[in-house]
Amino acid sequence: MIITLDFETHYSSEYGLKKLTTEHYVRDPRFQVIGVGVALGSKPSVWMEEADFRVWASRVPWADVDLLAHHAHFDGLVLSHHYGVHPRRWFDTLSMGRVLHGVDVGGSLAALAAHYGIGAKGDEVVKALGKRRHQFTREEWLAYGVYCNNDVELTRTLFQRMLPRIPAAELALIDMTVRMFTRPRFVANRAVLQQALDEERSRKEAVLANIREVTGEGDPRAVLGSAPQFCDLLRRLGVEPPMKPNEKGVLIPALAKTDPGMQALLEAVDPTVRAVAVARLEVKSTIIESRAERMIGIASRGAVPIYLKYSGAHTHRWSGGDKMNPQNFNRGGALRAALEAPPGHVLAVADSGQIEARVVGWVAGEKPLLETFRRNDAIEDGDFYSDIGGQFFGRKLSKKDTPVERQVSKSMVLGLGFGMGWAKFAGELLKGMLGAPPVQFGTREVEQFRVDVQGFASRPYGIDGRTCGDVVAEIIARIPRDELLVHCAVTDHFVRLYRSRNPRIAAMWKSCENVLQVMAQPPRAEPMRFGCLLVDHESITKPSGLVMRYPKLTRRKDGWAYQDGREWKKAYGGLLTENIVQSLARDVVAEQALRIQRAGYHVATTTHDEVVCIVPEAQGEECLRVMLDAMRTPPAWCTDLPLNASGSVAISYGDAK
Repeated sequence: MIITLDFETHYSSEYGLKKLTTEHYVRDPRFQVIGVGVALGSKPSVWMEEADFRVWASRVPWADVDLLAHHAHFDGLVLSHHYGVHPRRWFDTLSMGRVLHGVDVGGSLAALAAHYGIGAKGDEVVKALGKRRHQFTREEWLAYGVYCNNDVELTRTLFQRMLPRIPAAELALIDMTVRMFTRPRFVANRAVLQQALDEERSRKEAVLANIREVTGEGDPRAVLGSAPQFCDLLRRLGVEPPMKPNEKGVLIPALAKTDPGMQALLEAVDPTVRAVAVARLEVKSTIIESRAERMIGIASRGAVPIYLKYSGAHTHRWSGGDKMNPQNFNRGGALRAALEAPPGHVLAVADSGQIEARVVGWVAGEKPLLETFRRNDAIEDGDFYSDIGGQFFGRKLSKKDTPVERQVSKSMVLGLGFGMGWAKFAGELLKGMLGAPPVQFGTREVEQFRVDVQGFASRPYGIDGRTCGDVVAEIIARIPRDELLVHCAVTDHFVRLYRSRNPRIAAMWKSCENVLQVMAQPPRAEPMRFGCLLVDHESITKPSGLVMRYPKLTRRKDGWAYQDGREWKKAYGGLLTENIVQSLARDVVAEQALRIQRAGYHVATTTHDEVVCIVPEAQGEECLRVMLDAMRTPPAWCTDLPLNASGSVAISYGDAK
């Protein structure tokens, strides 16, 4: 049986989903159900009083029921938190719409209903602003019921329209994603979070104290937090603030972390300018504080729900939601450390090793690279990065004896597979790629690899008459220009070495340029096969049956671009390669997560290439064994893809390696 359900709840200008997270709103003492719309199977929707629904719900055999809602995270948390209800399976038209249409249509019920031409969503909810149940007249409450029943009918019709286009495995993933939020198991360690919060605030105060001393500002927080005041401070330091045009063409301060002008300030020769630029970003960044505070609040209300948006990214990967993305919790950070298993339970965490590097090698048919993976996978203490790095550096490497060379090799394998050039790679190494310490090449590497620095400097770059030396002069870096030139020349050597040793991967970037041309053409009678993919007008269909879309793909003067909602995004061979690889890697890990779930284990969250289960303590090691076995087994559509995984059992997510 499928039951379609929609809760209408009290909200106000100060208490609602625009002000609070879903978790906070549902668990808040102010929460109140105004009424519930319920439809059994194909029967008409019934509008119920909360008390009537509670009695009815107590008689339903929920273990035999599939529940359908639009935004099932919300309705599901209401059901689990306030009624103790957990159905057999969840269907969610919001998630279904997202995977089929992305941001092109929008995920709201109103937008999807309009897209499918099945009716219009009403506006009775607007009249309910601020009202509690006793403030509704009988007529008003019945009118609200008409509105709610219409939403139920729209949801049910949308489900029927979209269901044939969603693979069964993806429906199971939607259910898994909803359950991560509606059946929370994680416990937040409030002591760890409070310590992290105190340390972050102390660190910021130290930064502010330093800026007071450097600039003489009485209240540096206000100066650093205000764009106009910060620009005035820069001028007093003898620096003209960086500017950029906004959407209307008006020049505004370019002070975002990703703005080239701000990057230049962060790499300025003057240490005072660098200090104030760093201080501004420190003061503006509130991620650790806000998330620690939010998790402390969650801990006071119950277990920690994991809100992930199914197919939240263009590549169908999960993205974060509810103002807290656990996928971005840094390894070794306090936020991970604070997520724990409940008493008597443990976390079993398994990580798919080098999944993207393996997939790009498999898609491109780079057999030597895949054989290197297989060789190391067969060895108990195999070290792929040392093995492949030995081919790059021409000598034996190891974690212990050559950590820098091994890290450079790791950066090459994980960073150069999607067409990254020497200029960006040089900058990433100087900053510290993949969280590693910074790397700067010098004369030792020039001599070791016989790099012609001057030949590199004079080499043409592109078709506009510039040389590589001209590009080096434009790179924002703190080191002297002569040292930067040497570093870039050696980096160029490694980029060319990677491409020469992986010619099929380099060729794939060019092949993907052809794929873009095919996608820009009208629909074909038969899609073009590209490896395991099918390419057609503005679309790439994967073996899973999901489709990556590139709406309004157009060739412009500066290259390919497609419309992602209201935003135009660039597309080129290397980027399309990255999209394909990330999307296929997502499908591999998703299928493995389902295999783990079918084995009877609760998947509590996933972080791109990682799966986390919460199980009774006695089942921890057995669960991990099942997880590793699943994550070392490729799906049927890529049986020759070499996979490996590692993992551990721990109480804290931060302690899981």
